[in-house]
Amino acid sequence: VPGSPADGAGLRSGDRLASLDGVELRRSRELAARVHAMRAGRSVALAMVREGAKDALRIELGARPIARMG
Repeated sequence: VPGSPADGAGLRSGDRLASLDGVELRRSRELAARVHAMRAGRSVALAMVREGAKDALRIELGARPIARMG
């Protein structure tokens, strides 16, 4: 999604995420859980498969948006 954190990190539609900081991601929800447990501003390595080839990015985690009530 244009303007999303994933877009800003350089991820593209169709990328298959393989690991975060060297820890394998077996299910898509694992990424959200691991990122949620980390502090904003931390630099992490993200390994992926893009168009059949292995690739990697180093990204800085952004601040989480504040949820609105009501």
